[in-house]
Amino acid sequence: MNVKYRADIDGLRAVAVILVIFFHFDNRLIPSGFIGVDIFFVISGFLISSIIKNALSQGNFSFRDFYIRRLWRLQPLYLFVLLSVLVISGFFYLPSDYLDITNSEKYASALVSNKYFARATTSYAAQDALFLPLLHTWSLAIEWQWYLFLPFALYFLHKINYKEKINNFYPVVFITIISFSLVFFYQKDQPKNYYFFSTRIFEFMLGVCVAYLPTKVKLHQSVSDAISLIALGVIFWITFQKEVIAGYPNFNTLYVCLGAALIIYTGQHGNIIKKILSLKPIVIVGLLSYSLYLWHWPLLAIARYIGVFNTEIQKGLLLALTLLLSIFSYLLIEKPFRRKRLEFKYSFAFLLIVPILLALGLNALNEKYQGFGVRLGQNYVNLEAKLNQFDYQNRDKCMNFEASDPDKMCHIGDIGSQKKAFLLGDSHANHYWGFMDILGKDAKIDVYAQATSSCITLPNIYLYDWSNHKNTVYQRCYDQTAKYYQLIKNNHFDYVIFGQVWNNYASNHVINKIGDVRTVEESRKRVEKAMREALDIIITTGAKPVFIKTVNSMPSGFMTCFYENAKLRKDFADNNCNPKNYKGEGNTWMDQLFVKLKKDYPALIIIDPKDVQCDKNVCLTDIEGVPVYRDVGHITDYASTLFGMMYLERFGNPLEVKNTQ
Repeated sequence: MNVKYRADIDGLRAVAVILVIFFHFDNRLIPSGFIGVDIFFVISGFLISSIIKNALSQGNFSFRDFYIRRLWRLQPLYLFVLLSVLVISGFFYLPSDYLDITNSEKYASALVSNKYFARATTSYAAQDALFLPLLHTWSLAIEWQWYLFLPFALYFLHKINYKEKINNFYPVVFITIISFSLVFFYQKDQPKNYYFFSTRIFEFMLGVCVAYLPTKVKLHQSVSDAISLIALGVIFWITFQKEVIAGYPNFNTLYVCLGAALIIYTGQHGNIIKKILSLKPIVIVGLLSYSLYLWHWPLLAIARYIGVFNTEIQKGLLLALTLLLSIFSYLLIEKPFRRKRLEFKYSFAFLLIVPILLALGLNALNEKYQGFGVRLGQNYVNLEAKLNQFDYQNRDKCMNFEASDPDKMCHIGDIGSQKKAFLLGDSHANHYWGFMDILGKDAKIDVYAQATSSCITLPNIYLYDWSNHKNTVYQRCYDQTAKYYQLIKNNHFDYVIFGQVWNNYASNHVINKIGDVRTVEESRKRVEKAMREALDIIITTGAKPVFIKTVNSMPSGFMTCFYENAKLRKDFADNNCNPKNYKGEGNTWMDQLFVKLKKDYPALIIIDPKDVQCDKNVCLTDIEGVPVYRDVGHITDYASTLFGMMYLERFGNPLEVKNTQ
């Protein structure tokens, strides 16, 4: 089943892994180095299809032998890295984050982590992905899914065309074209489609095309040189372009993969690029590429997480550690184990089934013991107990209509009371659960809560070019907002309560229809008009409108500082992370609009949590050593609940104020 060794392909692997590593270490150097993964996919398509094609033509292809070779080639080091991540992250990761790791280990061991990360991350290059040490396994998962598809496809093609009445190259090209069309079919799923196997098939298929290209096609030396130089030039040109990842995979992906395929093809004839890629130092990096790829990202993610990836010296040391580990793992794990040849059933059980069962069991234990907080010492256990004192289990589920039974799961306050309220908005409405639970219980109001992430829940406006929705409208926001107003009209709520990151929407992203002029001034006019329309609808139904202002945002570096103490086992009961002179944000356009709306709509109730969070413009970032924030923009359930208690004590319950409409 072997094919003739080509040093230039290992050289191309070196190019791919260097692009990926430098992108991950500092994407300012190589803004689109992630395309190295696409090069790997093309190489895999070429090599694996060449192996299968040769074996089929010689009549000695065996599915069992193929999978035994793949298992012993890839799994030993892969499993060792998974185990290493589990152990190392266990020393530093906070319980909720460690739960994410064991959950991702479960999917990674089952070779479907691409599906997990499509759900677990906002996008591949998003901030929430930077600390996930197994994020890079998405590409290994796709590789394995490819191995499940390719042997059977080529075997079937060989059987139906065993007399080669037509060259198999042509059906392979046809399949490649069809598979590329899937990229556009799944464009609606951006940015999740980055992780989809279906949007990556064509990349492997381009490698298959090279393997099946008729051998009688020969190139002149000068033509081969020109094609390979242009192909490599295209790859590097795209590598240094910014914003390539937007909408990826797309035509840029096609150009990269065509470039890689042409380099592989022209390398068969010999050319200047083949000579360069075959240089010994480059080939050595290529031989280490699998180890380098597997080690670099976990080390990088963990270093970022514990705050030791800030200086050039730290980055250099981390790069050196990556190289050192890769050399040792190549010599001690990769090379020795690839020669192992246990029977298929033992290989399958030992390298796949057993790791999956262990990962499932560990994740179940981790969930049962809530991330094993005891790992981080008694100080953290005490902190966690306070944070969990007010933990709303269903809160996250009541976002984007994801709750399986919202009528049961999404109520707070005095549940079952005759008085009803509807809490809606973006994720800030969701983080006010504790606050509104306190006010609702005190006023004997049943509060139904729903929210849509990053969405301004006002009628008849769209968010355009917003967040990940590049050059298009945020349709889910518009559609779910329409559902909210239908609920308001169909139900007799006593209060309709809005929680929003109000100032976020005072930008140029608000339109009424495609083609509208987009300026900050015009957007603000549209927001004000929509707010008035919302107030009119609410008051017409007999409900009282309530606007909750935004909490003061977290100061830069606070969360990193606060949890550094936990990660490094320091005492943070009297932490020094609260800025002594941290002042609240000043008046904004939105604050002025609230004043205007209150004057025009006397029934409007305005609640400002900053009235209890801030005193003389100095704002709380922790309450008795417990952090106010759970991330940059959101407060914890603990803080939300205590703010509700503090507000009730100082100002009374605004939901009992009698307003004249």
